[in-house]
Amino acid sequence: MMMSRLPLLWGSLTFLVACAAPAPPTEVAPPTEIAAPTPTQETPVAAGRLTLTWYGHATFLLESPQGVRVLMDPAPVEIGYEYPNIPNVDAITTSHEHFDHVATNRGEGRSPALAPRVLSGVRGSQVVAIDETSGDVRIRNVASYHDAQLGAQRGPNAIFVFEVAGVRIVHLGDLGHILTDEQIDALVPVEVLLIPVGGVFTIDARGADRVLQQLSPRVAIPMHYRTPDLAPDLPLDPVDPFLEGKTVQWIDLNRIEITPELLAGKPKILVSNYR
Repeated sequence: MMMSRLPLLWGSLTFLVACAAPAPPTEVAPPTEIAAPTPTQETPVAAGRLTLTWYGHATFLLESPQGVRVLMDPAPVEIGYEYPNIPNVDAITTSHEHFDHVATNRGEGRSPALAPRVLSGVRGSQVVAIDETSGDVRIRNVASYHDAQLGAQRGPNAIFVFEVAGVRIVHLGDLGHILTDEQIDALVPVEVLLIPVGGVFTIDARGADRVLQQLSPRVAIPMHYRTPDLAPDLPLDPVDPFLEGKTVQWIDLNRIEITPELLAGKPKILVSNYR
């Protein structure tokens, strides 16, 4: 079955990036322009739908063409995003152990006897290596840190990679630093990048620009930033500094269908609604 075309007109995009030095940060280079990535593999989308739904903060639901449902970094209602519990969830991934990413009770299994499999990327001070398959979705992770001091401030962070229908989706979790060469090699090529941009606890707009340059995704979706619903005791920056100087497509829905048309052409930034 052919996938329906996402009802949007896609504009061109120039990622303006500012080079930031690795931790600890020192001097920042002037902005440079990122080129569209050179295709290294085909990115077909299998029959059926491949979708991402954003529920705010770093919480996404992946639905594969075969119907596998993976919930990422579920946030608790206490931080302001009052989405309903997600039914029929097969797996839940958590990038680290902070309370705003581990509300695993928000994902419900397909029956009372079949709870979702929880894939915790971090336990204590260590990233737990994960490489599993659920139906047509391969789930693996890459070790990183929640800060720019090798985890000394906020500990480790697991970057999750989802490979489905020929598409690689990368959820950076609460990444707090510019990527190393080894991490880049473990992640690229990236079709869809879910990237924190709110600073304070993660990379900020400038750091996110540098990571965009490093990974050259086909589509980037910002997350983990201040919105009207986010609790005031989480002092994140809004998305605006990250979007400045870029061509952006705003989507008045929280569900995005990943189609061949969406992945084609120049790189894109999509800003989704979370309601």
